[in-house]
Amino acid sequence: FFVNLFSIHKILRMSNVNLNESTSSSSEPLSHSEKSTFSSSYSIASTLPVTSSEECTSQEETSAWGILFPFKPCYTTFELTGDKKISFGRHPKCSYIFIDGVVTDYFLHISKKHFNIYKEYDSRSEIGYIVYLEDHSFCGTYINKDLVGKEKKRVLSSGDIISLAIPNNRIFFYYDIALEKENLPKAFSIKYIINSFVILGEGGYGVVKQATNKKTQEIVAVKILKSCGSNKDLAYEGTIINSIKHPGIVEVKDIYENDKIVIIVMEYVAGGDLLAYILDQGPIPELKCKSLFLKLLEALQHLHDNNIVHRDIKPENILLTSKDLNNCILKITDFGLSRFVSDQSYMHTAVGTINYCAPELINNIYSGYTSAVDIWSIGCVLYIMLCAKPPFQKNANQTIDYQIMKGIYDLSDGIWKNISDDGKDLVKRMLTVNSKNRISLKDSICHPWFQKNNKPPLKKVKFTN
Repeated sequence: FFVNLFSIHKILRMSNVNLNESTSSSSEPLSHSEKSTFSSSYSIASTLPVTSSEECTSQEETSAWGILFPFKPCYTTFELTGDKKISFGRHPKCSYIFIDGVVTDYFLHISKKHFNIYKEYDSRSEIGYIVYLEDHSFCGTYINKDLVGKEKKRVLSSGDIISLAIPNNRIFFYYDIALEKENLPKAFSIKYIINSFVILGEGGYGVVKQATNKKTQEIVAVKILKSCGSNKDLAYEGTIINSIKHPGIVEVKDIYENDKIVIIVMEYVAGGDLLAYILDQGPIPELKCKSLFLKLLEALQHLHDNNIVHRDIKPENILLTSKDLNNCILKITDFGLSRFVSDQSYMHTAVGTINYCAPELINNIYSGYTSAVDIWSIGCVLYIMLCAKPPFQKNANQTIDYQIMKGIYDLSDGIWKNISDDGKDLVKRMLTVNSKNRISLKDSICHPWFQKNNKPPLKKVKFTN
């Protein structure tokens, strides 16, 4: 669920992967989406080819022009070199061999010759060549969850994710060395260096990676955003968060830009995101949830006091300073969809993630909406914190949109029987369909749930003679 920095001008279009996709019914807990963690020791400096007078003249054929970083420990980092097609499959003559017993997921769905990767020289490309993935499999090869098709080929761009057999079976992350080198702002490279390809997060306009300040050795998170002609809109994200300071909001340290990308340097938050924590650990006990959520509301209040509406609040955009909840602060991040609004103004751009999207965003996007959309979204977050599943999930009978528009969610089954009445009341008041009747942020902070040590309702006991 996190980190930033690569080719960036094509690579960002893939970074909108929603790790919270689920088609399970509302009665089933969320399944654990695989975390995209690259533990390779590669850095920008170590992977770029170095030329010396003693090197042989055929260096161009042996130097790596691309790298595949694995999503799972059963695969290995693989350098792409030379001009010939590089083959991947179960056959022992493939360049990269998927070995039975080592590969545990969907091994039998991997063909003897599953796919090739190769480059073709092309003067139209800024780096002089175009990289292709050629599919020869029976069960499918996917780029960013899109099927390539047997005996077909597709351009492979830096930042693309390669999956086999099914879209969610992510195998490799493709990194183009030459393109990355060309795109990094010089000022950024002078001050920071990318540590490794540990993915800290994905979403919005880009991904987030880890970097180190060369002078201070401080670890930071860097988010790289694609420039769309003008960097003004993309740099806007950094401008917004840099204008406020609060312990519950991720701090922006630096912003760099060139004609291709914007890099936002942020404080590194070590505990991961809230969704990943809940998927690993399950629901948060109500008493602990109460103290964490109150601080979260106070951080959101700080945004609203500064006329900033987040518009994309979800568990993935809430980071933990520690996995130990007794020593943890929740921090709001990812303001790529934020906007400054005046007290009485409305916003007219429908954004956000559907599972946490307020009804007015779905039903009335042309009439505008207010900061109440954040109350709805953070109410969804509270729901997930308490029961470890989202309030609105696609099922056979109802779409997510329909459930949201009608306010259809469950507070009676399973763990909800052990949640206090005040806790359930706050959820209900936040998830009120009519935004005019929805609880305000100020009233949420003053809600009785936070004023007393709530206990779960007593179970009724039937006495017999």
